[in-house]
Amino acid sequence: MSPDLGILADKDDGKYISGLSTVLVTTIQEVKDRVSQIEHIFSGELFPNCQSKSKILEESFAEAKRTEDEWRKKEKSLLFMIEELQFEKQHIIEQNQKLIASFKLKLVNNNALDEEGSTNEKQHLAELESVGKTKEVDEFQEHIRHGIEELERIKSFGEKASQMVNSEQHLNEHQINMLLSTRKSVKEKVFELQYKLEYKTREADEGKEKQANLLKMLESSHTVGLMKDRWLQGLWSNKELLLSKIESLNKNIFELEDKLSQKDKWLMEETCDKNYAGSLNQKTL
Repeated sequence: MSPDLGILADKDDGKYISGLSTVLVTTIQEVKDRVSQIEHIFSGELFPNCQSKSKILEESFAEAKRTEDEWRKKEKSLLFMIEELQFEKQHIIEQNQKLIASFKLKLVNNNALDEEGSTNEKQHLAELESVGKTKEVDEFQEHIRHGIEELERIKSFGEKASQMVNSEQHLNEHQINMLLSTRKSVKEKVFELQYKLEYKTREADEGKEKQANLLKMLESSHTVGLMKDRWLQGLWSNKELLLSKIESLNKNIFELEDKLSQKDKWLMEETCDKNYAGSLNQKTL
């Protein structure tokens, strides 16, 4: 190879290396610019957005947790009130059963008195007057008074439970209307029972005086038996009426328990949906 050809080859290699170096420097600079741009976008836009979304999710989860805790406390209080209502209901039922047993016993005793004959008619009249005027009517009046007190307690517990349920902000309009309707029905039944019991109390008081006057007018065993039967039948009818009203009240209490159970289920599903949505958002981020 001639010296001129070697010099030309060296010059070509130098130009190639110089051009390649220029291209590399330019490429490196472009890469640096793009990296800087990406860092700027991330630090200026993406990272704050991520932080903001993360903070919102944390606050939402904390709020859902607080709401769940508050509902648990309210639920515990409502369950306690329901237990007290059930206890009061059982107490009234037991008192009613005792009164029914007492009425049945008196019916048996009065039938036995009728079979003894006319020789002991005066003694029968004295016993009927003593038992009818004092013990039986007084016991029935005392039971009525206790019934009024029990119904007042039930009314108070029902109003408290209704107030706590109505204060729940997550109930929709349909559920609120249903609960308000249930509360109104319970209050109406309580007021109706209270009025009936007060009326029966006055009637029992008036019955004492009427019974004393009627007993003086009795002249035969047939009349005595007839009056006793009417008197006992009246007491029995009043008792059946009270039992019917108490059954209606028990039905309303059962419906209120069912509404509370449905509300608890609805809140549990809503909380699970929120937690699931929060988990999906975290996975997406």
